[in-house]
Amino acid sequence: MSEQARTTAVVRLLRQGLDLKLQFGGTAEAERHLRKAYATARDPHPLCCPWPQITAYRLAHLLMRGGAETSWCEVDALLAAASSDDVLGPAPLVYRLISLTKTPPAQEEIGTARADLYQRVQRLVRQRAAGGLRAVSYFGDERPLQPDWFNLLELAVYATGLDYAPLEGWCDPARDPFAGLGFDIAAWSVVEDAESATLRYPEPIARQRFEERRKQLSPCLAVAFISARQVVTHKPDGAEARDVLKARQAQDLLSLLTAQRSHLGGHSAVRAQDLTGERRQRKHRLLQALSTAGMVLDEAAFDRWWEDPRPVNRPCSALPILMLVGPNALPHR
Repeated sequence: MSEQARTTAVVRLLRQGLDLKLQFGGTAEAERHLRKAYATARDPHPLCCPWPQITAYRLAHLLMRGGAETSWCEVDALLAAASSDDVLGPAPLVYRLISLTKTPPAQEEIGTARADLYQRVQRLVRQRAAGGLRAVSYFGDERPLQPDWFNLLELAVYATGLDYAPLEGWCDPARDPFAGLGFDIAAWSVVEDAESATLRYPEPIARQRFEERRKQLSPCLAVAFISARQVVTHKPDGAEARDVLKARQAQDLLSLLTAQRSHLGGHSAVRAQDLTGERRQRKHRLLQALSTAGMVLDEAAFDRWWEDPRPVNRPCSALPILMLVGPNALPHR
């Protein structure tokens, strides 16, 4: 099974598992789906971030429902995996503060590990709150509410007896960085082909994924299609350029990568006899833009790609194409 097929399977299993998790009596069946999602994300080798981490977190979160039957050693191992790279933010680390108190190692080992982990959580909280302020200048109802995961950290501190002093006065407006991961229609995409375009990410994870894939595919053409007014092109030589691709060229490039060539047919207000001419102009402008962006192109191969209904990533160049697509890039998404 290809990496893309495994990723699609993981998203499907996560969706099924989370649906079952919310149903009365659905915990056992949810666990089966989430265990399969976790295994699929790791074997025969780990998928790219964030899929091993989010499947580990979702499974650990479910297993903690077990009460006296909970295997805290397994939960702690899953939370350790979920907190790798800090891609999911503070939540897995906060839960680990609790799971570490439930595991068998000697008390002094637990104390050291938990103290180190607590400092790591604090650093991450401060990083995520870099754009915020300590809530010392707010009064009464003006004070902003603390985000859910900060309340979770407070609860863990209360339950474990850790020192609360480092948290005093902190208020971070950032939200859960992985809410809706894979499912949120108003989210970001990292697109290489039609299948990858179906996956949705919150912005921080999408940007991280985009940068990781740029490095993995290098040299490549990478286009950050943030909105109709913001299209940033990363040329194969690593140089960054703005306005090389306009919004229309970025939309057409996305349509080609995702095999949605019906979007290349022209504006509905254009008369039928003029559609062919408009398509020809759009094709020519995209070809020019890609050439300016540093792609060495075969014009005949590009013509075939423009007409070919199949999703092909490398149409007329040895270099791959990658796109970061924001939720405001295409109004119809």
